[in-house]
Amino acid sequence: MKTKRETAGKTATKRATRRTAQKRRITFTVDGERYSRLERVARAMNKTSWCNGNTPETVFEEFVLPFAETFLDSSDELCFSILDGIATSDDNTGEAPEPMHTARIAELRNAFDNL
Repeated sequence: MKTKRETAGKTATKRATRRTAQKRRITFTVDGERYSRLERVARAMNKTSWCNGNTPETVFEEFVLPFAETFLDSSDELCFSILDGIATSDDNTGEAPEPMHTARIAELRNAFDNL
C-alpha cells in the first residue's frame, strides 16, 4: 500500500516533468484577421463542385503548415531563409549600411556553419 507521502512525491514529479516538456513546445495561434482569411479561403474552396469539406484548420494544415515544416525539417533551409531576410540594421528595420550588412551576414553565416 502506498503512503500519501509517496503518492504526493510521484504526483509532484509528474507535474514537474509535464512542465518541463511544455517549455520545449511552441504553440502557434491563428486568430483575428488571419483566421478570418483562412475561413474565407475555405468557404471559397467549398463553393466549387469538386473541392469541398474545407475548414480554416484544413486549409492551414494543407497549405500553410508545409512551408513551416520545410524550414523546421532542414537546418539549411531555415538558415538560408534567415540569412536572406534578416534585418541587420541597429534598429532591426532593414539592412545595415554596407559594409556593416555584409560583415553581419558573414558573421551569422559562420555561426550557422557550426550547427
